Amino acid sequence: MSINRRSFIKTAAAAGLAYSLSDTLKACGSAGEKQLGAFGLQLYTIRDVILTDTANVLKQVADMGYKQIESYEGDKGIFWGMTNTDFKK
Repeated sequence: MSINRRSFIKTAAAAGLAYSLSDTLKACGSAGEKQLGAFGLQLYTIRDVILTDTANVLKQVADMGYKQIESYEGDKGIFWGMTNTDFKK
């Protein structure tokens, strides 16, 4: 079997493509696996609402299912006038 330049280039390109896609396909995982972990909310995205009634807004955010939040330093500080333990509740 003789190999010519054209078939060599096709074979080498196919091998290179398969090698480069192997890590990408591994990262995708199987379709049944959970892809996302817990996600949170940045309080800056609701900055206009949180200024009115901070405690009530934080309770509503928790009731929506958010377990993780990222605060920002507003007028009342990063814990919005609460102690760190009250803010965590």
